[in-house]
Amino acid sequence: MYNIIGDPHYYLPGVFTRNPDPLIVNRQLWTVPYELLCYVVLAGLTLFGIRRRRIMAPIGAAVVIGLFVSAKLIAHHGMFPQFNTPLPGPMLVAAFLCGVAVHLYRDRLTYSVRWFAVTTLASVALLGFVPFGEYIAPFPVSYVTVYLGLLNPKRLGVLKTADYSYGVFLYGYAIQQAVCGSFVWARHWYVNIIVCLPLAMGVAALSWILVERPALGLRVQVQRLEHWVLRRFPAAQSRAPSP
Repeated sequence: MYNIIGDPHYYLPGVFTRNPDPLIVNRQLWTVPYELLCYVVLAGLTLFGIRRRRIMAPIGAAVVIGLFVSAKLIAHHGMFPQFNTPLPGPMLVAAFLCGVAVHLYRDRLTYSVRWFAVTTLASVALLGFVPFGEYIAPFPVSYVTVYLGLLNPKRLGVLKTADYSYGVFLYGYAIQQAVCGSFVWARHWYVNIIVCLPLAMGVAALSWILVERPALGLRVQVQRLEHWVLRRFPAAQSRAPSP
């Protein structure tokens, strides 16, 4: 129940106690609170007219970073915080807003291999070598992500009408843990991949058919709600930039 409201719990009594990664049921749930926060922040910015005042997106990303740094400085008594992961959770919210900014400024941005190479090198440097570079990494990383997404390679077979990516991400770890807990021989990384990837794809397909695709079918109701919000709050009225 707590996972549904954005408070992830990773443990179940007596489950996976002898696994190489003991007790953890699904480590991927750590992103859930930040995903929900992204939606809340975007909803708030929409009410304030982000599509008409698109500068709010990069400013919002900078504000998120500033608030996170300030909170860490206070918690560490003025010492500049170090991270144990390449990109801390709150930085995901900043990256999300950077992605929103890339979309809103799509009429002014140039999408080219040259800029992709520059932002890729910048992302690698900021996340891997530059001290405290992770604070500003969301800006080049967002360009790299959007550029790759716009490549839109040809899909084969069933993938033409389905998207299993989120299902593989969400269920893959739990499947790996279950396989490791059931079969000792499957704990070698290469065996684990061979066994678990097809299983994860199968579960992701069921998730797409039974959960995700029906949920996407609710977009009509969401669009009606959006139109009601735009009428109710004139400041949010869309004036999207020309493509």
